[in-house]
Amino acid sequence: LGACGGGSSSSPGTGTLNLMITDSPVDAAEEVVVVFAGVEVKPADGDVVTFDYCDPAIDVTLCKKIDLLQLQDGATTNLLDDEELAAGEYAWVRLKVYTDPAALDASYIVIKNEETQNLETYNLFIPSGGQTGLKLVSGFTIAQGSIKRLVIDFDLRKSVLAPRGLAPNYLLKPTLRMIDQQETATIVGDVDLAQLAGEQDVDPCVGGVYLFDGGGATPDDQDGDESDGADPVVYDSLEVDPLVGGTVASYSIPFVDAGDASSASYTVAFTCNFDVDESAEASEYNPAAISGEPGFETMNWTTFDVTVVPGATEPADFPVVAP
Repeated sequence: LGACGGGSSSSPGTGTLNLMITDSPVDAAEEVVVVFAGVEVKPADGDVVTFDYCDPAIDVTLCKKIDLLQLQDGATTNLLDDEELAAGEYAWVRLKVYTDPAALDASYIVIKNEETQNLETYNLFIPSGGQTGLKLVSGFTIAQGSIKRLVIDFDLRKSVLAPRGLAPNYLLKPTLRMIDQQETATIVGDVDLAQLAGEQDVDPCVGGVYLFDGGGATPDDQDGDESDGADPVVYDSLEVDPLVGGTVASYSIPFVDAGDASSASYTVAFTCNFDVDESAEASEYNPAAISGEPGFETMNWTTFDVTVVPGATEPADFPVVAP
C-alpha cells in the first residue's frame, strides 16, 4: 500500500487507493511465491469492500502469483492500482491468499539443497491463511480527492519457518508492516567488514545489519521473544559484492517509517555474529544474560543512532564517514 497527496480524477466524496507489496530480504530461498486471490478493505464505519482477482477453486490462473524475492531493495508491485474508495477512515486491510499443502498450484517455496545443489520445491502452509487471509489492523485515512499509497512489507526473513513435523511443507507465519509511502525514508551505508571484525574481535566476520525502533536501543537477535529485548524492525546479512571485491559491504534499508511527525529515531546495529540469527529456532543470544547463563555474549554489536525524515536517504556507515 502506498500514500502520497495530490489531486486525482476521483468522484466527489472519494479518493484513490494504491496498494503495493514489497519484501525484506531473505537468504535461503530461490523463490517464495505467494498466490493472492484478492484484497479486502474495511471502512471504520461501513461494510467491507472486496477486490477479488480469482476463485482458486475455479481458476487459479486468474490469481496474482507473486515471487516475493523479486521485491527486494525497494522494489514493489501493485495489489490494488488506482481503486476508487469513499473518503474517510479505514480500520484494516486483509490479503486473501491461496494456500493448500496438497495443491501444486498454491503458494510455494524453492530451496537449493546445499548437499546436492538441486532446487527443491515445497508447499507453503499459512495457518488459517485460506480461511482468514492475512489481516493488517492498521488504520489509515483516504482524503477526498487524494491518492493514498500504502506499502506492505512482507518480511520473509522473519516469516519462513521449517518446523519439525510439517515436512516436506514449509510454514509461512507472515510478519507484515504497512507503511504510508509518503512518510518513509531510506537508510543506506557501507560497512568495512575487516575493520568491524577488528573492533569486535571476531574472525571470521559473518556480517549483519539490524534496525531497531528508537535511539539508544539495546540490540537483540530475532527470536520472537520480547522479554529479553525488542526484536529488530528489519535485519539483513552483510556480504561483499563478489564483482567488487575487497572488504566493504553495502546495504540499503528502504521504507523506514518516519512517522507523521517531522522525524523518527532508530538504532542501526552492525554485528560480525550474524550466524547466530540464521533462523529463529537457532537464536541463542540474550542481551540480559549474565556470565554463565545461556545466551551470554554470543553477539557483538556496533551501534549508531539515526534520525530519519520523510523522503530522505540517511547514511549510516562503518567506519563512520564524517559529514
